[in-house]
Amino acid sequence: MRTMPLQQKDVAEDCAHSGLEHLGNNRDARFMRCESCGQVFVMQAGREWTLPALRPRLRSVGESG
Repeated sequence: MRTMPLQQKDVAEDCAHSGLEHLGNNRDARFMRCESCGQVFVMQAGREWTLPALRPRLRSVGESG
């Protein structure tokens, strides 16, 4: 599994992130996902990071995996 480092919040201007879904907690960190764009937010100790939403890659006809 490949991990990606968290990046400081850089909110996309095309989404207001008006509806957030609570994904869970881990100690003092809260995890939320925007219901519109899928971006994930991690909030901990007064700081906030975002993980970009990834769209699944569509497979070509005949491609296995």
